[in-house]
Amino acid sequence: MKEKPVIQDFFNTVRVPVRRYEKNEPVHAYANGEFTPNPLLLLLPYVEIESSPLGYIVTSEHLFFGFVRIDGMEGFYAVGPTTTFRPTTALVRALLKEMGQHAHHEAMLLEYLQKIPPYTVGQSRHMLSILDFLVNGEYGKRMLTIAKNSRRNYDYLSFDMTQPIDVETVEKKLKKEKDIAAVIFAHCETTTGVLNPLEEIAELAKSYGKKVLVDAMSSFAAYEIDMVRLDIDALAASSNKCLEGLPGLSFVVTKKKLLEKSEGRSRSHSLDLFDQYQGLYAGGGKFRFTSPTNVLLALRQAINEYKKEGGLQARKARYIENHKILTGGFEKLGIKSIVAPEHQSYIITTFELGGFNFSELYAALKSKGFIIYPGKMTDTPTFRIGNIGDIYPSDMIRLVEAVKEISGK
Repeated sequence: MKEKPVIQDFFNTVRVPVRRYEKNEPVHAYANGEFTPNPLLLLLPYVEIESSPLGYIVTSEHLFFGFVRIDGMEGFYAVGPTTTFRPTTALVRALLKEMGQHAHHEAMLLEYLQKIPPYTVGQSRHMLSILDFLVNGEYGKRMLTIAKNSRRNYDYLSFDMTQPIDVETVEKKLKKEKDIAAVIFAHCETTTGVLNPLEEIAELAKSYGKKVLVDAMSSFAAYEIDMVRLDIDALAASSNKCLEGLPGLSFVVTKKKLLEKSEGRSRSHSLDLFDQYQGLYAGGGKFRFTSPTNVLLALRQAINEYKKEGGLQARKARYIENHKILTGGFEKLGIKSIVAPEHQSYIITTFELGGFNFSELYAALKSKGFIIYPGKMTDTPTFRIGNIGDIYPSDMIRLVEAVKEISGK
């Protein structure tokens, strides 16, 4: 292939190795001057042929370019989150700087990149998959931070934190970006208490063949989530929140096949689900490290009490009544929720601070036996009240009376 000497000369000049991989071996990303594992970039089953080595260079977390030989077919491909690739002098300089190479390689690299055609969906699927986060609050932003720090290939859509995720906007992106592998979002975004349309998002994502990962930390055990019917691939939750146990233990409900395929892909030893799975099941129910015995005992008791109360429907009814008393009482005091009623969860509610001084409000409520979240997570002055936990309608009535006394109304 006549372009081959160009790429080989470039690799030799800048001293970036061309690696060859056997089937199932993870491709690596070039970053910070060295090759680092990138389990997301895997040779897929239809590329698992020993005579189909992969030579490549990855120059950033968002862009792949290199020489590829797949099933005997050779070609230069550029793969990234955009659907077109037009090499420019500015891009070439940026790539050289990122690789720590001298500027005098600019002409050679530009000449090389100009020979790479825009990638097609079929080509890119061999190299790159993207995690797509749907963000409408601080907890969604935290997921982005985790993805960035673990060097994942990801993208995201941002929405107003007082509004649920817009399904039509998500569909437009799924139509345009073919390389999205999974859609990830929080069911109840507790920054404001807005409830996202889990069923609609899951059904949409599945209709496009994407995996669905749900953060259900604050909704698990209080909302119906039919993982089987919706074909949800994984769901994360916690021992506290609506289960009403102690904080300190998180768990993931996921498809067994998906979990087993994750072997060797985790970039975190402590958060390696497959490794923990081996201990819990094959290892006879053991944690890999010191188990949180007190949290586990508390969770067992919490589950017993959950069943004794009447399960999901009974707990849901209590939370709904708590929320109804709270919002109804505050409305009479002129305190408004920042989320519209049709989008509001009954887990936690965020209210306009109005004429209150937050520090004074917090201290006054504390003196009356009520502790609220010590701060705000919104752009505007607000305060949040949780409706969950070992809290009952009588408690909410007393809370409303306390706020009424503090406000002098």
